[in-house]
Amino acid sequence: LKEPARTLAIFDQLPAEDRRRSTLAMTAFDVLLETQRYADALQGRSFVQMTQQFERGAEERPFTANSPDPERLRKAQREYLVSSTAKHVEALAGAEKLEQARTLAGKLLALDHSAETRDVLQRHVERAGQADLLKGL
Repeated sequence: LKEPARTLAIFDQLPAEDRRRSTLAMTAFDVLLETQRYADALQGRSFVQMTQQFERGAEERPFTANSPDPERLRKAQREYLVSSTAKHVEALAGAEKLEQARTLAGKLLALDHSAETRDVLQRHVERAGQADLLKGL
C-alpha cells in the first residue's frame, strides 16, 4: 500500500463485486482521492461512515491530568478533523454526490467557521470541479 501505482493496478484488477475491492478502496482512499478517482474512493467509505467519523472527531474529549500539552493535542485533533472532512467532501463532490458534500461541509463549517477551514474546504471542492459548492454555507 505504500506504492500508489501498484495499489491502483491491484485495485483495477479486482472485479467490481469482489469484497476485497471495497476493502482496498477503504485503505487506499487517499491514493484514489489524489488521482481523482472519486467514485472508486467512495466504494470504501459511505456518507454515513464519513458523517460518523466527523461526529466522533468533533466530540470534546477530556485529557488526563498528566497529558502533555493538551492544547497542542486539541489543535492537532481539530486539524485532522478539518483535513479528513475536507477530503471526504472532495470525494463526494467529485462523485457528483453534491447534497451529501454540502451537508458534510455544512457540519464542518458549523463547528469551525474560520477562514482557514473555509479555505481548506474551498481548495478541495475546486479540485473536485465544484467551485460553487460552498456558496450559501
